[in-house]
Amino acid sequence: MIFSEASGDGGIETEEGEAKSNASVVHGRLYCALQDGSFEVFQISPSTDDSRPKSLFRSIRSPHGALTAIAVSPSSSNKGGYLAVGTAGGVINIYEIPPQSSSAESDVLSQSLSNAILKFRRSDAAIEDVSFVTLPNERIGLVIATTDGLPWIAELNYPHDESQDPGSGEDDHTGKVSIYAELTGGDVDPVRAVAVIGSGPENQSGIEVWTAGDDGIVRRYLAY
Repeated sequence: MIFSEASGDGGIETEEGEAKSNASVVHGRLYCALQDGSFEVFQISPSTDDSRPKSLFRSIRSPHGALTAIAVSPSSSNKGGYLAVGTAGGVINIYEIPPQSSSAESDVLSQSLSNAILKFRRSDAAIEDVSFVTLPNERIGLVIATTDGLPWIAELNYPHDESQDPGSGEDDHTGKVSIYAELTGGDVDPVRAVAVIGSGPENQSGIEVWTAGDDGIVRRYLAY
């Protein structure tokens, strides 16, 4: 595990989305995707000689293999956000992150992160990287890189329907996910990393999505 601000296969990702590994640092928390199929959230204290990250929550192990990708949506600490984790079996889980509070933080996280609000799989191809993106009309999207070389952008249709039981089965979460865009142009070489650049719909500056894969080519897409 690498305790630095980066992200992608094997390291860390900042809130701004500068991807380079399997962890994300956001608002003093470290979100880690682990090879045993679980993810863990740590509280990072101000740097001192004896400071060590404090574990706030660890999930149960996924039945779909190792967690190979992780991303946290851009948000403010008092509004919460969303966590996405991808597995070697191609399954993506989305969790809601509660606003940070000063008391019983681990209990609040446990209640929120114990059940996914969305769960979906497009194919059996392993998920290599994921990154949140803000779509037009403030919709939430997720850029997904896979080993089948067919990256795409999923539209995640929130708010979550609370009548749906998150623990009732794998297929119960698929109804709120749709395909926003196919990122074509490759030749089915595995795509290993994605990055989202741009400030989004607030000032209509547009969004760019960049991908890199085993063919050695970096590709740039205009999401809108």
